[in-house]
Amino acid sequence: MHSVGVRLSLDEQSLRAQLQGLGPTSRDEVVAAGALALQVFLWVSRPYLLEPVFGPGLGDSATACGAAVLLFVVPSSERPGESVLTWSVAQQHIPWGILLLLGAGFAIAAGCEASGLTTALGGSLAEALSGLTDLPLVITIVAAVSLLTQLTSNTATANTLLPLLNAVAKAKLTNPLLLLLPTTIACSFAFVLPAATAPNSVIFATERLDIADFVVNGGITTGLSIAICSPLVYLMADTVFDVRAPYPRWACDDPESCAWVAVAGEVDGSSVEEQACAVVSDESCRLRNGTLVDLAATLAETAEPP
Repeated sequence: MHSVGVRLSLDEQSLRAQLQGLGPTSRDEVVAAGALALQVFLWVSRPYLLEPVFGPGLGDSATACGAAVLLFVVPSSERPGESVLTWSVAQQHIPWGILLLLGAGFAIAAGCEASGLTTALGGSLAEALSGLTDLPLVITIVAAVSLLTQLTSNTATANTLLPLLNAVAKAKLTNPLLLLLPTTIACSFAFVLPAATAPNSVIFATERLDIADFVVNGGITTGLSIAICSPLVYLMADTVFDVRAPYPRWACDDPESCAWVAVAGEVDGSSVEEQACAVVSDESCRLRNGTLVDLAATLAETAEPP
């Protein structure tokens, strides 16, 4: 296989030669594999084994850090007097920049949500997008997210945009899956710049490709992805998840911004006995069709029907 000056031999003989070149499995490799297996096991069993003892405060991040600490404690068989993983090796080979970028994305998303900025921006975006029907809305989201994810990591883009678009869906009383599914998929259309995603950075680090290769080929790929995947995502989302259905009750989970009221009517072509209502004030809320209703008089029972 040949592309842009890179030759890859994928026949069975070459793969066997590469495998034999690795040599026998060392004790250090077994320890590293065991730490990874232990980490995955604790992630799966944490609600049943760890939380009853340590409480719910012991999350997935603490479990992962605990598995990593084991590598700094267990002595190495190949380097006597040292651990399997040393701090100098961690400094040189762990991609700290990517970790900080991902952590910053989580922090920004949490800060926006806690400060109310997500809700405020969601309301503004809901007004700006109010004139778009479903398919043009999906195309707009896929195009915008595809361009944004070229500049930041796809994980940071998702962490920032998903809460924001969830607020947009709540403000418009649109099924949130109509906005969140295309956004999640478009976050993976990171083909143009090396910094867009970790695999791009790994390929760029080989120094076999330059920025021009990424921009030209990635730009074509991104354009085709937007043109082909936008209607495809809309069709599949509607077929599998029924995204054109009225705003679901499970998404109306914040009593400060959404109330589930006993108001019959027609919502997005469906007849309903109850529906979501966007809270405007302590006394009133707005239905999908824009009607303001008395919140206290129409609030539905909070318990699920039997």
